[in-house]
Amino acid sequence: MFNRLQYLWVVNKFFLRKAVGFLKNFIKRENEFENELAKENVILIDAASKLNIQVTDHGGGMLEFNRRNRTTFIRGNATELESAISHKIAGDKFLVSQILSKNDLPVPQSACFSLSTMNEACEYFTNMKKPAVVKPRRGTSGGTGITAGIHLLRQFKNAFYEATLHDNYVMVEEFVEGENIRLLILDNQLLSAVKRIPAFVIGDGKNTIKQLITQTNQLRAGSTSYPKLWPILINNDLHLTLQRQHLYLNTVLPEGKRVFVKTLSNGHQGGVVEEVTKITHPDFIEMSIRALKLCKVKFGGVDFITPDISQPYIKMGGYINEINTTPSFYGHYQASNREEIQDSAEKFLSYVFDKGFSKTGKKGQKESV
Repeated sequence: MFNRLQYLWVVNKFFLRKAVGFLKNFIKRENEFENELAKENVILIDAASKLNIQVTDHGGGMLEFNRRNRTTFIRGNATELESAISHKIAGDKFLVSQILSKNDLPVPQSACFSLSTMNEACEYFTNMKKPAVVKPRRGTSGGTGITAGIHLLRQFKNAFYEATLHDNYVMVEEFVEGENIRLLILDNQLLSAVKRIPAFVIGDGKNTIKQLITQTNQLRAGSTSYPKLWPILINNDLHLTLQRQHLYLNTVLPEGKRVFVKTLSNGHQGGVVEEVTKITHPDFIEMSIRALKLCKVKFGGVDFITPDISQPYIKMGGYINEINTTPSFYGHYQASNREEIQDSAEKFLSYVFDKGFSKTGKKGQKESV
């Protein structure tokens, strides 16, 4: 069932986006990845100043933190708290799903395929409960290569081909309805929990959806508040989300009508967040802690999908969508209910310097006062 023309069409679109992105960065003399690291680092540097921790910026996103006889390095939220193998395990979404399922933690039904087993993937999709999610087995940071809410075989093939451009192996997963909650966990404690809401626009009776998206992105880019929201990306997920609502980019929405233009709720896709730490039920915290321990992760983000995070799990149900090492602090500080924001970066650095690693690498050593 491999369709060479369809595959080449997806590949051409992919490399065209890459070329446009490269030219923009080249003209501006910017590195998009380092720009993202800089956003995270502002949060960490601000937290360090509150704790009287000195920070040295070594460039390229690498920060060195020092207080008295203790020092640690952080780059892209990668820390010495984790082992190399913990990153490898958590980065493999299908392996995580298998580990959690084996230990009776709830995960969506899924299977893994490659381009050489495309026929089997199509057969699996045809027989599975719809809609489906297609994602690369590895390298999904920021929603990269993920397409959700797939009903049709043609859509499935497009999504599958696109995912293979990010990893050799592709997960085909059952789509789960519910609120998407990111729980930021550090060594048996919840630092912050946020509800991630997909990007949306509100009609004015005059502008098309595309024009509304452009206006929204311009407002976000020009905002003086910090941290800024990411722009709404026009990609395959957006087109599919609109199609399911019988809408298009040139559709003019009635005044006041709110329309979700994304199925993926990731902040990098233009979503918004709401702080929900204080209402998160202990069941979900305990399950998240257990999931990270099973995957050998000390500091991680656990993505839960559930109808209501404030109610007991036995009542509401839900699924662990994935876990992440090097989780973003930035997204937790974007919460619209700013008075509820938890200073998770400050909590994190307090832990590192109170219980983390000494300069000689020995855990738990007390520093002199």
